[in-house]
Amino acid sequence: MGFKDRYFSKPNKDENEPTRFLYFGGVGDQLCSDILKFKSFLLSFGSLDVDFFTIDDTKVDETLYEGIYLPKGRKFCFVAYSSIDEATAALEYVSQNPTISELAQNIDVKFAQLAVKSPSPQPECPSSTEDVTVPGLFLVENFVDDLLQAKLMEEFGSEDAPWKESLSRRVQHYGFSFSYRTLMIDYTKPTPKLSPICDEVATGILSTCKTMIDEETLPFNQLTINEYLPGQGISSHTDTHACFGSILCILSLNSGIVMTMTKNKPSADKVDSKKHILLPAGSLLILSGDARYNWSHGINQRKFDNVNGSLVERERRISFTFRQVVKPGPIPANQLISGNIEIEHVVKVYDTIAIHWNHTRGKRKVHWHRVKEYLESLPAGSLLADIGSGDGKYFGVNPNIITIGCDRSLKLLEVSQESSHETFACDAVKIPFLSGAFDATICIAVLHHLATVDRRFAVVSELVRITREGGTIFLQAWAFEQGEESKRTFDSQDTMVPWKLNKRFLQGSSENSKNSTSEQDEIVVYERFCHVYREGELEELCSRVPCCTIADSGWDRGNWFVMLIKTADISLPENEIESSIPNFAPRKSGLE
Repeated sequence: MGFKDRYFSKPNKDENEPTRFLYFGGVGDQLCSDILKFKSFLLSFGSLDVDFFTIDDTKVDETLYEGIYLPKGRKFCFVAYSSIDEATAALEYVSQNPTISELAQNIDVKFAQLAVKSPSPQPECPSSTEDVTVPGLFLVENFVDDLLQAKLMEEFGSEDAPWKESLSRRVQHYGFSFSYRTLMIDYTKPTPKLSPICDEVATGILSTCKTMIDEETLPFNQLTINEYLPGQGISSHTDTHACFGSILCILSLNSGIVMTMTKNKPSADKVDSKKHILLPAGSLLILSGDARYNWSHGINQRKFDNVNGSLVERERRISFTFRQVVKPGPIPANQLISGNIEIEHVVKVYDTIAIHWNHTRGKRKVHWHRVKEYLESLPAGSLLADIGSGDGKYFGVNPNIITIGCDRSLKLLEVSQESSHETFACDAVKIPFLSGAFDATICIAVLHHLATVDRRFAVVSELVRITREGGTIFLQAWAFEQGEESKRTFDSQDTMVPWKLNKRFLQGSSENSKNSTSEQDEIVVYERFCHVYREGELEELCSRVPCCTIADSGWDRGNWFVMLIKTADISLPENEIESSIPNFAPRKSGLE
């Protein structure tokens, strides 16, 4: 039969034990069988059990005809007779007469066996793992009393609360918004501050943590409120290291629930690798040290929990998760080194094609519309940093501003010297300028040549750092989505884009090109590495960087652009990630 059925198991060819149920192949919904005529034929052998197939509500993928079970879109059906003898008589007749006039040809009939339904496994009781110890885990019961619970539920648990419904469960964010796509804090998104009552609770939690945890404890400045209805849960996870501090606290309101802790690297025998914890209403769970970093926590999706050997029906639970938002931790220097793909297919290629590039771009004043518009809008006297200035094609677009450019390609910088602007060579992941030195910063057609997420993040962070408070940053990079006018289509985000170079441009001057030979007119193709950005991806990258907001974003002739405004330093504590995480291992880097 090739399917899973909720009523019957697959008929066995060798063992066909008589039952009062029959499987009919060749009669079914997909064959548009005349079920009324078929039923009339069946009744000639006995009565049908008209109640059997009503034990469940009718689903959209099946039809019940009082004793006939007709799965939608299939070429078979099942029949329930009132007795085995009646079913046997029908089977013997059809076996000898496989053709039923006006109904079907070559009918296949067998006794059908009821499916054996495995009982749902009993949820594990917290008592089964009471001997398992999770270092750094503390449970404080009755942390808030009934009166405070009621106040919190009234303000944050009502239908009038600012619930967001982008997930399978409803959430609220305060202090900072968390992006479930990037698994990072969205530093660019304005988010309501913690209310006075939540600040009071956070202060109480901090005081409690200081009595239990032997380490410097940062204040809690971010709150996520989750609503869990019966049957809802959350997959096992460890909260992001890069932007959250070393302590995580979860307050349970209105109803309790069982949470499961799972060791991230269990021993070979998996002994002591799980712990089930009952979180009563009003309790506070503190995860620090090992529990914070080396164990994951999650809630199974079910409607009942096993508490002291008894099944307890879940009720609506509201959880308050308090976190310590910190500045993104420093990326290890060895992860910021450009790999071979950038050296061979970006730097060396642009060093080789620099003259030709300038001939087709800079000299012809090929400017992207939104970049030109941005530059022309800058006030007179503005100091602009052009990071990745290339052949200097944007120098002089606004003659009333002062521009300093830098690039990785020495040959492109040599070409750009014709414009008499100040330039120097550097890798944009570390820019040798003082913080807040520039009124405005641009980075055009650079981010799509960076091969790792860490290097892209580092560049955006540097752009924000060197721009003054209130200044603007404009970024533009190639889009995966290309318009109808574009000559390019991309099959993947990480791709090689060819550049066709006439050999005469390798000579290094236009004078020599006049005397070029036919051999020098040959075309050489160079492959440039590009990571092309999908819609929203550039905004997501920028949202991971503190001290900026997204002022504008959009699409411009095959490119995505973002304009940022540098905001005040929010004075987040530094993330001492390497020293605070037990058994810390550096983040992996690589192509997305």
